[in-house]
Amino acid sequence: MQLLRFIKLLKLQKWDNYLKFVEQMDTSEFVALELCNDERLAATTAEKLFTPCSLHFELREKYNLDEVAGEGDSFSKAKNLMQWLTHHTCYNGASKAWNPDDSLAILDYSFDKGFKRAICCREKAIVLTDMLISLGLKAYPLCMRSVRDGDNHFTVRFYYEEQNKWIMLDPSFNVTFILNGEPLDVYEVRQAFLEGKDVELSGYNFNNTQKCIDIYKQGFIKQCLSKLSTWNDCSMDRRQKGKRYDWSKKKEFETRLFNY
Repeated sequence: MQLLRFIKLLKLQKWDNYLKFVEQMDTSEFVALELCNDERLAATTAEKLFTPCSLHFELREKYNLDEVAGEGDSFSKAKNLMQWLTHHTCYNGASKAWNPDDSLAILDYSFDKGFKRAICCREKAIVLTDMLISLGLKAYPLCMRSVRDGDNHFTVRFYYEEQNKWIMLDPSFNVTFILNGEPLDVYEVRQAFLEGKDVELSGYNFNNTQKCIDIYKQGFIKQCLSKLSTWNDCSMDRRQKGKRYDWSKKKEFETRLFNY
């Protein structure tokens, strides 16, 4: 059985096979969105989540992120950074790379290397988070889970300073969630789905295609909004620098969402 799973995983490292795999997902098998209590999750502080470390300074300099972000407001900078990440890295939810939670290592592996070096949603979310923090902006990776074990997706929660609100970004698909012309926070996205409202997936990009947008909305986002958590801090603790990665010792996402 393990051999068969490994063979299937190898096949999904090719773009045509992975696209077909996503296209053939049965939307009737997605579980319903339910509200779940997260009060038992640990709490954290702003200092732990947003204080940059040496990785952030190196990341900012190596990839000239000030120029990438541009001169606009914080939301404009965030979208520019997300678009840049979309342009230079591909997404594969079945990636077998298992990079450490180190944005420099992730970009070394994937930057301008096409789908053969595509990265997963966890890695995309961590890289965008680190880029934002490196520029003095507030953000953290967001782990979203359904009520069924195994269904999960990682996005980013970003603080839109000029509007004094949190918003949700998905760097795996370059998406900003919009309703009535306004960007939405994760809780607003969840409420909109519960009320049957049509949330706009602004900027949607699935490896330079517009394919699978309904599967993305229903499977990657809607069903995974039941359980929400993040990591305790953005430090290098348990990020495991280096090429050998022990998945069993990864940085945990066991903290409640933080509102500044």
